[in-house]
Amino acid sequence: MQRKPEPTEGEETPDPDATETPEATEGEETPDPDATETPEATEGEETPDPDATETPEATEGEETPDTETTETPEVTEEEIDAMNPDRKVSFYVSWDGESAPELGDQITLHAQLSGYEGLTYKIRWQVKRSGGDWQDLGSYGETHTLTLTQENLDWLFRVAVDITDVEQE
Repeated sequence: MQRKPEPTEGEETPDPDATETPEATEGEETPDPDATETPEATEGEETPDPDATETPEATEGEETPDTETTETPEVTEEEIDAMNPDRKVSFYVSWDGESAPELGDQITLHAQLSGYEGLTYKIRWQVKRSGGDWQDLGSYGETHTLTLTQENLDWLFRVAVDITDVEQE
């Protein structure tokens, strides 16, 4: 059994079920806990309507913004991709000659897009060199050709597809 500490002399034992409300001092009103405080207007000042929204007035040479026009919300790339789950980019490589490419051979990388019908887009080729970040190659279109070297043998390639417009039917 656990003992409660005894109050020391001159100390009151607090009631655990009671909530403390400060008492009003002389000449002070006790605030109503359910009331919300609204500042009162001073003489010559109007009381603002809490339901009204303030519209700034235009200054000389400035136009008042048209509040009636609605802007079309921007659609993010993620939302566009989510609306087109069958969209994909496939890659293949071609070279002339031997059954396997050798150093010094011309290699052509191909990007084949599907699910991009009805869109105007631009294909940008990118590379990630050993230990680096993705960088644009400055090459555009469905193919990119390079000479296979010891240096670029372990590079990674990809394309970025920039959708620029939707074709109107």
